[in-house]
Formats: sequence, structure tokens, C-alpha cells
Amino acid sequence: MGNQNRAKIKEAIKRFSYRVEWSDEDEVFIARALEMPSILAHADTAEDALKEIKMPLQMAMEAMLEEGEELPVPLSLHKFKGKFLIRTTPEMHRELTIQALESDVSLNQYILTKLGLLGIGPRSEKEGPRKASNLLRPKTS
Repeated sequence: MGNQNRAKIKEAIKRFSYRVEWSDEDEVFIARALEMPSILAHADTAEDALKEIKMPLQMAMEAMLEEGEELPVPLSLHKFKGKFLIRTTPEMHRELTIQALESDVSLNQYILTKLGLLGIGPRSEKEGPRKASNLLRPKTS
């Protein structure tokens, strides 16, 4: 493996997004890179699990390059446009549209609010906890 590929792997590992969670079943912390979720490492502390994930990631990425595969692009380098297409059934589309109209908001705003109630999306500390009361209730005359 050439120095250029080693540097490419090292840079990707540095920029990956990591998640470390406690496993009650295994009684250890488990770390993974979101870009390569099938590669796991475990340890007694979250910090050690995060350190341990680097070697299996490196090995997997070396194997990928040897097989001619592209390395995953770090999430931190993705350019998000703020829109995505979602497919649903015609029935669900209709029901969501009705609920949005009853709430006197656009379908887009209705879905954004619903996602926000699920805890999905950025939050500022000033906003405090999410409250579902009175949000997205149909307006009454």
C-alpha cells in the first residue's frame, strides 16, 4: 500500500463521524463510524472504544482500496442542500395534506414540525425541550 493511500485513509478516519453507545447486553461501549456502520469496536470506556475503532477501520479501508473500491466520503464533507425526496403511498400523501390544511400550514412546514417533535433536526440551547402540546392541532372555527 502506497503512502498516498495511507494518507487518504488516515485523513478519512480523522474526518469520519463517530458514535459511541453503551451496550447493556455486552456491558461495554461500542464505537462505530457512521460512514462504515458495519465496522465496530468495543471497550470498557467510551474513550477507549473510540480509540479502538481506528484500526479495524484502517484495515477495512485498505482492503477496499486493494479491491478497487472507493472509500466512503466523510459525512463532514457532504454538501447538504436542505431538501430531499420522500416516497410514500398516495393515501399517506393525502392524509398528510389534509392534516397540513387543517393546521393552516404548508405540507412542507407540517412535516418539518412533525420531524421536530420527534427530536429530528438542529436545536439551540435557548429553545429548551420540545413540547408537543398545541402544535399541529387542527384549527377550529
